Amino acid sequence: MSYPPPQAGYPPNQQGGYPPPQGGGYPPPQQGGGYPPPQGGGYPPPQQGGGYPPPQQQANFAPNQPGAVQHQPWQPNSGESAQPGYTGDDVPDSDPEDNENASDDHGPDPDISKFGGLQGYEQVGLNDWVPPPPQYVPPENYTKPPEQYAQGAGLTEQEARDAMIQFVAEHCCYGKKPAEEHIIRAIKPSTAFHYTMESYLESRSTKWVHEPYRGQNIDGPHNGYPPGPWDIVCAASEFFHDEVRLIEVPHTAKVQSCHSCYGRGFKRCPRCCGRGRVRCSSCHGSGHKMRYDHQTKRHHRETCHWCHGSGRRRCVRCGGDGRVTCGVCRGCRDLKWYIQLTVNFKNMVSDHVTERTDMPDELIKDAGGMVIFQQTLIRVWPITHFTDQDVNANSQSLVQYHNSTYERAGRILQQRHTLRNVPVFEIDYSWQEVNTRYWVYGNEHRVHAPDYPHQCCWGCVIL
Repeated sequence: MSYPPPQAGYPPNQQGGYPPPQGGGYPPPQQGGGYPPPQGGGYPPPQQGGGYPPPQQQANFAPNQPGAVQHQPWQPNSGESAQPGYTGDDVPDSDPEDNENASDDHGPDPDISKFGGLQGYEQVGLNDWVPPPPQYVPPENYTKPPEQYAQGAGLTEQEARDAMIQFVAEHCCYGKKPAEEHIIRAIKPSTAFHYTMESYLESRSTKWVHEPYRGQNIDGPHNGYPPGPWDIVCAASEFFHDEVRLIEVPHTAKVQSCHSCYGRGFKRCPRCCGRGRVRCSSCHGSGHKMRYDHQTKRHHRETCHWCHGSGRRRCVRCGGDGRVTCGVCRGCRDLKWYIQLTVNFKNMVSDHVTERTDMPDELIKDAGGMVIFQQTLIRVWPITHFTDQDVNANSQSLVQYHNSTYERAGRILQQRHTLRNVPVFEIDYSWQEVNTRYWVYGNEHRVHAPDYPHQCCWGCVIL
């Protein structure tokens, strides 16, 4: 099976990239129709009555067979039952306390080894198994494109003053006089560089999952060998956007009897433990309550109006039947099992800020700037000819880190690195007897003024 046509930077197969799978696609199924015909005519009919079948009759898994027979789903009794329908040997001797939060126990996980191994998926279990990605092969004649950079802009004194006034207006307790009256002594322009490295990574994992069998089509091994995890075509909707796809691996489905209810379609009601009745929660099973008479100033016993003196109430969850629909198979008795492929597209991002003033570097990451360099390729080359050597060194480090780390975690579909120019202006100013500074940075002229003189106006009244 080959990959889909190259898109948005993929090289043609003959020029590099990821090689197509070897061996000419999937091997043909064996002659004779795959699985042998089932013996004995399909699933045994469910037993009548309640309770679980005896141990010697329990079967976690029905025989593998093409065209599995759909059983009639179990239906709970409508209305209220006078007698419980559950007759298993795990029913307690007395009515339990009413517990509205009682939950059903789905039982132990099934033994996956009884499914039989599927070619290429022998290691798959109920937890994610991560197959190794195909090896990356660089395209032929893959040369580094030229590096071209744009330029930034400056800042006037009036723009710096306006930025400070706006900054103070956004802080309710800041006094406005220093912003309006301060004297700018010097504007020191500088440039911060925000470098971002992105690798768009595709990773794949597989595991056995199940769903209730309601007669849907079963694409099992009798239709052929299942394709490998990396042979299944699945393309991202858009590069550099996180996305998860869930795919049923072809030719892996099979129908098995439900492991939780043993193919019955019902479970013992967890609230009444199969008895159909519980102790009255109002009188705690006594059938009466003690009431205080304010006129006679004495306690007297009266019949509980919730249980009418019986001390027992019909279970509201099962309606007195003692059985509830199995939460695993939803009453369908059988489960469709198949190997689910999870394709995870995730954009892995690393960045670095080069900024040489005393302003915190973290402020640069969210500030507006101008993209002076951007490159998108299957594999990018690090920046080497920029005027700032710190940018060159960190580009080299991050590109190497992405290639060495994420190549082992999955398949890198695209890489993109971006260099932004963020203007930073350090303003030296004075107001009255205060000599200090603030910074104006970003295209939106944000202000960082940790030493602003009036950070609290004493006339504030907090209601």
